[in-house]
Amino acid sequence: MAEALFAYRVQRNLPEALVHVERAIMALPNLVDAHSIRALVARRLGLWESAELAARRAVELDPASVQAHRTLLEVLDNTQAFAAEALAAEAAAARFPDVLDFPAARAIALANIDGDVSELAAVLPTVPARGRIIFGAMFKGVFDGPQDALAWLQRDPDQGDEFGEIAIALVSAHFLSQLGEVEAARQRWEMVFNHPQLVDQEGAWARSRRVMLAANLGYEAEVSRLRSELEIYARETDDVFTRNVVNHALAETRAIQGDPEGAWTELEPLIGQPGGPTPWGLVLNLGAISLYSDVPGYRAYVAHMESQRDHSQ
Repeated sequence: MAEALFAYRVQRNLPEALVHVERAIMALPNLVDAHSIRALVARRLGLWESAELAARRAVELDPASVQAHRTLLEVLDNTQAFAAEALAAEAAAARFPDVLDFPAARAIALANIDGDVSELAAVLPTVPARGRIIFGAMFKGVFDGPQDALAWLQRDPDQGDEFGEIAIALVSAHFLSQLGEVEAARQRWEMVFNHPQLVDQEGAWARSRRVMLAANLGYEAEVSRLRSELEIYARETDDVFTRNVVNHALAETRAIQGDPEGAWTELEPLIGQPGGPTPWGLVLNLGAISLYSDVPGYRAYVAHMESQRDHSQ
């Protein structure tokens, strides 16, 4: 397993990591961590079905492992298998009633299935802002307004959760901007742009976050540098999932810099792809609405999605 983790997390050599983790599973077929790592590596390589099967196997081997359930939900969310994610989150919530983000994860998955945020609006304000559920606050209709969202984000911060700290700052910046508190929003973008979790990592995910922040902050030279690096990465990588994440970030950077129509053209092929925008996320996400609401193609897309929902009800 040490070789698999080194290849995955340090060398970022995904094919090599997959070889090592499969050898570990052959030697120790009931090693839960090996199946979880296999799921994450397979997800990055675009082996979506294999990733899900490995994550489910980890849960089968150790159903009492909260982390195994989290990995399964992460894989299902990343691959946009939202119906399966809702069921898996429901099962996890039943098994671990004290883990409050599992019901919120189910509610986010349900919103991504048909655009209905009613359960998310009922659940999210009742649980602490933790991990990836923080971004659920960006769904239109979950909170009554920016001040309610900010109150939730600031209510019970986890000082030891660096990812949560970053997520809260990013989401808070959006709502502060809505309130006209431009300097406060900028301070949060600056904090995340300079956060060691992003600066000290050379990975494409960190750089894809920083290029959008650089655009928000008006750091043109940094945008140019990061864009160039990410475009090379996207052309050369075998990491299918992160390639889509990068291309999504580059499109949004273009929109932030004042070309939302060009950005929408780049974004459309990524809709529904693992690492790309979710079909209903584009309709509901307040950030997407603010970037693309004046783009005819986006307005037509929203109308199409809402029409489909109306016909299915």
